[in-house]
Amino acid sequence: MEKGFDGLSAKRLEEGFLDFLAVLASFETTGLRVMDLLEQAAEGRVRVPGGYEPLARLYVFLERASGDPYTSLKSLAELTPSPAVSRFLREYGEVLVSTGGTMGLVEKYLDEELERHWARVSSLFTRLDAFYEGFLIIVLTLTVFTLLPGTPLSPAVSAAMVALTGVAGYLIAGRVSKTILAPAPRYMAAADPAVVASAPLALAGVQGLALHAGLALTLHLLLRGRVRALRGIEDEAVLLAEEAVSGLALGVPVDATLTAGFHSSRSLVYRLLGLAMLNGFNPSTMVDALALPPLAGRLISLLASPLEYSGFSRALASMVSRFSRHIAQSRKWCGERARLYLFYAVFTGLILLFTAYLLKGFTALPGPPPEAAAPLVYTSIVGTVAVASASGGGLMVSSAGKTGLALALGWAVYLLLAIL
Repeated sequence: MEKGFDGLSAKRLEEGFLDFLAVLASFETTGLRVMDLLEQAAEGRVRVPGGYEPLARLYVFLERASGDPYTSLKSLAELTPSPAVSRFLREYGEVLVSTGGTMGLVEKYLDEELERHWARVSSLFTRLDAFYEGFLIIVLTLTVFTLLPGTPLSPAVSAAMVALTGVAGYLIAGRVSKTILAPAPRYMAAADPAVVASAPLALAGVQGLALHAGLALTLHLLLRGRVRALRGIEDEAVLLAEEAVSGLALGVPVDATLTAGFHSSRSLVYRLLGLAMLNGFNPSTMVDALALPPLAGRLISLLASPLEYSGFSRALASMVSRFSRHIAQSRKWCGERARLYLFYAVFTGLILLFTAYLLKGFTALPGPPPEAAAPLVYTSIVGTVAVASASGGGLMVSSAGKTGLALALGWAVYLLLAIL
């Protein structure tokens, strides 16, 4: 394939399939088809998930080569690497030439993808449950081997192993944040792993604890305002979508609602979108340039994409509202699970403290004091709180409560182990 088709992969297509179907649904409600969407996406006039840009260029290439959009769509289905997307394109072409009821097919696949999205989130939490169980076993084992007399495990090695395990768990939890469209840019996503990876500074004693706490608190002060601003932008987008849907029922055009909402906003990005609309630009084409939070970008794209081609139908309004509610429900469920994981963090600290106390004087041979396990216990507490935060779609260092919990509990257990 030529260079313009780079990036066409099954993984990227399946990750963006829900978004692609949502945008396609907006086209279908205005009488346009998937061929129109692919043509507009290839020209950069409509925002589609990144994996679908090379797919759109491939369709345009096939259409120009054959001159028949139906044949091109069939060929595109055969060349698409994702089985799910390939099956959809093939069925779409068959329905298009038979009954023409493609909107029903899109809605069916949209329902399936929403269910699959929920199943994906549940699957990730199954992995996190297994992680916490395995993490507790690993930390308990390392604690025992660190405090056993004879040939104890080096505290530095045990703390480093716990930190690496914590970062691995955070990467799994980070996929939850991405799946529920949490407002955390990539540069922020590195903050919590940095705090977890640097927790073995506790090996240096109170000075190391103070240095690590200083790092965590500095990141908290730097990021809390930015995260709060992103959440504010996201909340405005959700409110704007609700106003657009309810206004449509009262006969208010969606473009009027968007323009009024953009100009009344205190956020610079929305005022810029308002100016763009007044100058004839479609806001959906500017979402990436303004770096909106993921959910805000999706909602603005869904609301604005069809305006350039036709009116905004009530069927599309229902779909946008449903998508927003689905993400809200997913986040609520993830938040409940995250609170449970925070309890695990407290439980981990207490059980490790109790284990170290039991091992004190367990044998007649002299062994390392309980204080030797303090760095790995401190590191495990910080790691479990960070993973719990990410599983709920947030950053530990952006929350005063979670940062305070990790540091306060870590310090308390560390000092108690030093006293034993």
